[in-house]
Amino acid sequence: MANIPLDLTQKTKARMNFEGLLFKRVVGQDDALNELSKSLEVARIGLSDPTRPKFNALLLGPTGVGKTLTVESIAEAIHGGSDCMIKINCAEYTEDHQVARLIGSPPGYAGHYNPAEAGNKGTRPLICPENLQRGWTQEGPKVSIILFDEIEKASPRLWELLLGILDKGEMYDGRNMRIDLTRALIFLTSNVGSRVINQESIGFAEARDYVEAFRDISKQATSAAKRKFDPEFMGRINKILVYKPLTAEAINRIINIEVWKVWNRGLSVVMAANERSPTLQQLVFTLGVTTKLNEFLSKGSDPKHGARNIKRMIEEHIVSPLATIIGTGQLRKPGMVVLDIQDGAITAMFKEQNTDEIVPTVCQVIEGEDGKEKT
Repeated sequence: MANIPLDLTQKTKARMNFEGLLFKRVVGQDDALNELSKSLEVARIGLSDPTRPKFNALLLGPTGVGKTLTVESIAEAIHGGSDCMIKINCAEYTEDHQVARLIGSPPGYAGHYNPAEAGNKGTRPLICPENLQRGWTQEGPKVSIILFDEIEKASPRLWELLLGILDKGEMYDGRNMRIDLTRALIFLTSNVGSRVINQESIGFAEARDYVEAFRDISKQATSAAKRKFDPEFMGRINKILVYKPLTAEAINRIINIEVWKVWNRGLSVVMAANERSPTLQQLVFTLGVTTKLNEFLSKGSDPKHGARNIKRMIEEHIVSPLATIIGTGQLRKPGMVVLDIQDGAITAMFKEQNTDEIVPTVCQVIEGEDGKEKT
């Protein structure tokens, strides 16, 4: 009998498609995403423990580095939209009595929900079969996605509930009805260890041994989580993933993605207006920003806030000017809208182009030696 070596590096087509969407949306976290994809493949194939949730993971890292976005992207990849997941902001459940919003109030208490009672005006709990099955289709996977955001802020009652879910894949609601969670992917995010990650990441990009440097950072962040959380909780976690602070390159990629989203929304508005005006049927445009404006936007990020400030700055310096241009009807011909910044003020210029020269993407504008932009 021959011994045939097996290739453990092969990836299924489903996994490659899944990774393609994740890496497209979540920037600068390749190590964490690779580990996550590998672990989720076990659940997708069907080899996870059938008596517990399909998978659970604790995502550690500073704020604004893509932890929540990762879970939203997973929901989009599986169900087609992030609205198909259950998101629980643990900062809203710091008191034990607030947990009733998750599981429902007991009979006789205000807000008790019982769909079997005619005219019942109680509040439906957040974790219920209807929400767990949101996005399910006959052909698609029967998987629920639950995110516990900032888990370190949860009340003791919520911790008890979570321990039962992670251990047995079930919980009991306010009516004492069993809720099956063995089909759930459960994600927990935390900022615990962020100080260690930020401090140790200074000079991280220049480290000679990238893998070894990141492994050391991950160990320190994981140790910080083990000091913060009880052993009975950490022992139930399938995977601990550490997210790095964003590099300058990652920030620039995020800016390009966000500017693309703005352009896409603006183009949709213009095209909708074109349909109502036969004289503007061929009006399309692209959106460019100068390197000077791009650098200004990139400075809006810092290790403490990650990419959170970038969206605010883009709203102020990209979305608002573009809304003014579109709303006042200044786009009358096909071309490119170029946004720049001079002395702290946004300026705009229009470059006329033929329709067949319009490329349906954002154009990054580079400043030329003469001080004028070149596309």
